[in-house]
Amino acid sequence: MDIIWLLIVGIFIAVLASLVLKDISDGLAGLAAFIAVIMLIAIISISGSEKEKAIMKKDIEDKGIENVVIDLYAYDINVKKIADKVGLTSKEVYKILKDNDIL
Repeated sequence: MDIIWLLIVGIFIAVLASLVLKDISDGLAGLAAFIAVIMLIAIISISGSEKEKAIMKKDIEDKGIENVVIDLYAYDINVKKIADKVGLTSKEVYKILKDNDIL
């Protein structure tokens, strides 16, 4: 919901900037709209990373740091390829690699 709200605000800012600056110069209006969109993208990426941090913190509290790391590495494409070739799950392959100090 936050992303939709930010998108609406960003579009509103871009339209407002274009209307205000249209009398001055079309080039400035385009520049203002471009800057508004860049600011919107930055706000969305910052809010997304904050949510990811909160989710990661909750996972660490629930599962423990070692299990979270295993889950993250288990989704690595190279670990998945190895798992497919040897007939193990990606979590099992990661544990083997970790136990042998390969990762």
